[in-house]
Amino acid sequence: MNVLHRLTKQIHNATTDKEKSLHATTLKNSAQLCALLMKTPNDWFQDNAMISADDIEAKIALRHDAKKRKDFPKADDLRDELLDLGIELKDTPTGTSWSVIKKSSS
Repeated sequence: MNVLHRLTKQIHNATTDKEKSLHATTLKNSAQLCALLMKTPNDWFQDNAMISADDIEAKIALRHDAKKRKDFPKADDLRDELLDLGIELKDTPTGTSWSVIKKSSS
């Protein structure tokens, strides 16, 4: 993982497109050896969440509208509904972000 992190930094620090491309190719090949980056983000979310990214964004929009109307019980219900589906919300001054809660292997 340390090597992957170092390669990512090299991409960001590269000064030419050719250099960025070379580091990106190396990063992708190295990550594939670790079975990482083998799926698109949407495919990963479909496999690891019980709801699609589009449906999550729709529920976040409904929650935002409920909060604007000061319907906080509805906003809380939407947050809880997403949490039950394995989605954690984080409210920030710039908006709401979300992440998939890692499934436990029980």
